[in-house]
Amino acid sequence: MFINRKKELMWLKQLSLALQRKKGINGAILGLRRIGKTDLLLEFKRRNRSNKLIIPYLNIQSSISSPKRFCLDFISVLLEETCILQKINLPLKQTIEEDLPVIAGRLSETLYDYVIKVINLLNKSEFEESLRLMFKLPERVAETFGINILFFIDEIQELDNLKHYKIDPFALMRVTVEKQTESKYVVTGSLVSFMEELFMDPNKPFFNQFSLLTLSLFSKEDTTLLARHLWEYDFIEVEDNSYSKLFQLSSGHPFYTVAICERAFFESKYCDFKINADLIEYAFIKETLSHEGKLNILFEYIFNHSLEKVERKGSLKQPLLVLADEEGLTLSEISKKLNKPSGQVSNLLKSLLKSDLVVRKDNKYHFRDSILRFWLAKTSLGKDPKISFDKNVINNYISDLQERYMAKSSEHGRAKEFELYYFINENKGKNICGVKLPRFNKIIKNYITPEGNEIDLFAINTASWAFELKWKNKRVGRNEIEKFIQKINANTYVYISKNGYTEQATRYAIKNNVTIWQGSDLF
Repeated sequence: MFINRKKELMWLKQLSLALQRKKGINGAILGLRRIGKTDLLLEFKRRNRSNKLIIPYLNIQSSISSPKRFCLDFISVLLEETCILQKINLPLKQTIEEDLPVIAGRLSETLYDYVIKVINLLNKSEFEESLRLMFKLPERVAETFGINILFFIDEIQELDNLKHYKIDPFALMRVTVEKQTESKYVVTGSLVSFMEELFMDPNKPFFNQFSLLTLSLFSKEDTTLLARHLWEYDFIEVEDNSYSKLFQLSSGHPFYTVAICERAFFESKYCDFKINADLIEYAFIKETLSHEGKLNILFEYIFNHSLEKVERKGSLKQPLLVLADEEGLTLSEISKKLNKPSGQVSNLLKSLLKSDLVVRKDNKYHFRDSILRFWLAKTSLGKDPKISFDKNVINNYISDLQERYMAKSSEHGRAKEFELYYFINENKGKNICGVKLPRFNKIIKNYITPEGNEIDLFAINTASWAFELKWKNKRVGRNEIEKFIQKINANTYVYISKNGYTEQATRYAIKNNVTIWQGSDLF
């Protein structure tokens, strides 16, 4: 689901327009992990298909195990996009090294010779020259076919890993791409501090060479819009206070918002399908601290991935512990709390800044991500951070949910109503137990009649259908069916029972044209 990002899409559009007028500008998008950088690139690519512009996309996280793998992946996505534009069928894939010459040959003899040359250099471990030729290839392809190429490279900071092969991929890329006019790059990176240094440090190859865009968190309005899409079910009631609480706890981070919303959706079945601020808090805690929570899984990855790239990672937990407990401290304040010399602590904080876990503002140190700070303090550091919501409210609400779950689990009534809704919705137009279900225009769960009677499911097209579900360990009697048809005036009545019907109930249903189903026939 793509929400807003109009300004960012227009920024990318301007880059593509400048490229087409031979005034190309390279671009770099900075932002936290899972904030939506990849979604932005792919959405722009989807919206801007053209016979004069191709937009190859490469996420290099899986391509930097070696210079050879990176080169082959880079060339592969470039040539495949070109084949699609030229309407050339791609060969059946064997290995990428075997396929590339075939693909290049179908495009042109010159490209075939070029690709063979790169592969031969790679096999001789002549990586610097291989990369140089690789970065020149987009311009050659563009000139050959009279097109422009806007190359998207996701997670560009991963190229830094190639320095172990005694090459500087950023320097090689800079020397090559700065002279190109028919092809330009848009790169992204999740290590914000690394990206800022790469493009803003005068000592780095890309200093002042890229137009920068920082992908911001969602506003309260966009967070609400995203949540409304995710909770767009006619059987769920969402209280207005849910959206404010969601924005507060997610900080407007799109991925955090989706995780909390999905958890609240599944937990709502234990709360009469109502979502409120308390349930949002519970969903946040469950996603952040439970073993299977999406946020817990993400934060474990970020924490481990960030620290593995810096020195003294074993010692970094000490200042992290201090900052997780209390943010906005100066170097001297952190040194005092650790009872260590400021010089030693300064070196640790420099490593933390490189890890991207913390940021320095006005000589004070903060976590870059407040939700990550909460998770780290609770799980890895054994601390209760000073958070804005009431811990007792959360603990009491968790207990309340558990009690309500236990009370309902013996009957499963509400859960089965939920299943019934999906069963009817998914089987519209089909024959079910001898009855053909219409293609309903609207299906309403827990419908309330003008008289105040509740119907488990009410479905409408040119006629109306009323459904009643009883999920008890005893058979349904005549009186229960009679009360059902008295609650609402419908064209068709359907009754579903877990354990069947009495003889009187069956005769009464037949006489009054009430369709009766066995629960075992449906679920």
